[in-house]
Amino acid sequence: DDDEEEEEDDEAEHRAARRRRVAKHSSRTDGRSYPPLRREVTRQLATLHSADTYNALVAAALPGEGAWPSATYPAPAFGSSGGVPAFGSTAATAPAFGSAAATAPTDPLDPARAAEIGLRTVSALVVAASSRLRASDRGDVMRSLAFGGFVNAAWTVLGRMQARRAWPVVGGGAIPIRGERPGFEGSRETLGTTRSMNEAWVTSLGVFAEAYGTFLLTGDDEEFRDGRPLPASEFPNLVACLRDSLWHILWVESDPDSYRITPGPDSAARWTSRGPVTRSLARALAQLHDRNGRLRLVPPDDFIATEFRGGSLGSDGAVEAFLNEAAKTGRKNRAKELLRRAPSLVPFGARVRWFKAEVLRDREENAGRGVMAESWGLAREHHIQINRGRVFDDALAALGPAVLSGDQATWRREHPDERPPGSLKGIVRVQFTNEHGVEEAGVDGGGLFKDFLNDLIAEAFDPVKTGLFAETPDRTLYPNPASVRRCGPDHLRKLEFLGAMLGKAVYEGILVDLPLAGFFLAKLRDGRPPELNDLATLDPELYHHLLSLKCLPPDQVEDLFLHFTATDAATGGDKELAPGGSDVRVTAANRTRYVHLMAHHLLHQQVRQQSDAFVRGFRALVAPSWLRVFAPAELRLLIAGAGGRIDVGDLARSAAYSGGDRAAHPTG
Repeated sequence: DDDEEEEEDDEAEHRAARRRRVAKHSSRTDGRSYPPLRREVTRQLATLHSADTYNALVAAALPGEGAWPSATYPAPAFGSSGGVPAFGSTAATAPAFGSAAATAPTDPLDPARAAEIGLRTVSALVVAASSRLRASDRGDVMRSLAFGGFVNAAWTVLGRMQARRAWPVVGGGAIPIRGERPGFEGSRETLGTTRSMNEAWVTSLGVFAEAYGTFLLTGDDEEFRDGRPLPASEFPNLVACLRDSLWHILWVESDPDSYRITPGPDSAARWTSRGPVTRSLARALAQLHDRNGRLRLVPPDDFIATEFRGGSLGSDGAVEAFLNEAAKTGRKNRAKELLRRAPSLVPFGARVRWFKAEVLRDREENAGRGVMAESWGLAREHHIQINRGRVFDDALAALGPAVLSGDQATWRREHPDERPPGSLKGIVRVQFTNEHGVEEAGVDGGGLFKDFLNDLIAEAFDPVKTGLFAETPDRTLYPNPASVRRCGPDHLRKLEFLGAMLGKAVYEGILVDLPLAGFFLAKLRDGRPPELNDLATLDPELYHHLLSLKCLPPDQVEDLFLHFTATDAATGGDKELAPGGSDVRVTAANRTRYVHLMAHHLLHQQVRQQSDAFVRGFRALVAPSWLRVFAPAELRLLIAGAGGRIDVGDLARSAAYSGGDRAAHPTG
């Protein structure tokens, strides 16, 4: 899809930039070539994916501020090792990697300053080594950092700078973020500070975000609450750090019209706006945003860029300017890029308005439903007749050819001389008949179609009546993994049709009473396989049982006599979670793998066919790119609204009277 193509473009651009840098430094000005990198150095870099290596490196460079001795190191330059002794050596002033011996004058360093140098050193080495490793080895590196001591040690440095709004400028050449001026403090330890991230910390923040995001992929909510890898008290500061950094990279430093990077060659945005650092920051913030939707650790507004907030921090004018920029057609701009990479920075209401604008544009361009066409009655319409007692069956027969390719082929064969039904994006007019086949009075101006949708959803999504959907203990719905046993071989066709009808409701802006399970909303949004923590939205009790398995003493794990198998809901038999799983006992050594495989089976494998069919129908009406700007909890609001009780007093205050009625009237 579009996002995957753009990610591939980003990777290609990143590789091209790397080739240009290599070519730039491959020869001297006199035409002589540098010698190629020695094979021994290449071999050493290629072996830097051992967990022990990185744990030892982090322990040496970031041992904790209280452990730093009173020592002197050269003032670091951006991209160098900062004069910290080379890993595994005893020299106090080892030269920077790939450079001549350092000769800068030494200054006494306090523990905080030494920790800053250590963080930049580790981050620079990780980036250098990762550029020469295979994808699988790079994953090993990030897992070593994520589950070692790096995340906590790195945030000790980054969190302090974010809390103080004082990011040191180092190396003498760093250019601050646009609109900020360095404030020189007059001490020998720093050249100045900026209120937000500057060039010196781009690499370090990117490596931290990648490692932290790797932990979030597998870490469960209980670990998160218990302060792993960071205390819960740091969550607001962490959100602010990622939010502000992405805002400056994607918005402040970007050209409003063409998403070109406008500052000079040394700006932070040049290094990161379309590179892996931005993706790491965006992924980590999106993961925190989704998790906050479940745990509510901070108010949702904490994710919104300060420029979009009300009061002294912003105004509605900023939101209007953003929406106007996002509405521009043609090439992508910074507003579209912000929505694609970091939508949580934009207020939910503004994203809903953008979504509705995209739907209106699609109606005009692809459905022939412009304002003039509809007002003059020229838009294509579907006229269907629905019996009150057979809403689902009649709807499937009448609208199936507009959605399902198989039904459309059958219709063409049976009606060779008639024009085939158009897209379901067109207008649908409903005529109800009663149980005797007599047409009910009334002309559908939109209200009857809403009535039809509500009746259809109430009937078709009922777990007892149709069996196409199952219910969680929290009374939310998801596709029934045993739907083939309840509905026969036609079950996927019906699920695809229901997905299209829910898409039709969203496309028309009609709220429906449909409480979908959180893990299924995530599938509906972007099709990704759910994570372990999504299991809490399917079966909270089972989720906690699996988490407790991770904490049991080893002997108690083996006493449970568990194997790598699960119940197959479609057949009622056992299904192996891994090849030969029926012969593999769950032990303390493999229990984590068992927990994740079980969650993957319950949330993804056993409902894969049903979910794919439903999502396919839904996406026939609603483009995936429109939904990716919403978290699962926000998508629930888009589909079903906020719910709650009706405020009768507010309804009375908002009522407009006409035709002789008045507020004082007995029936007013």
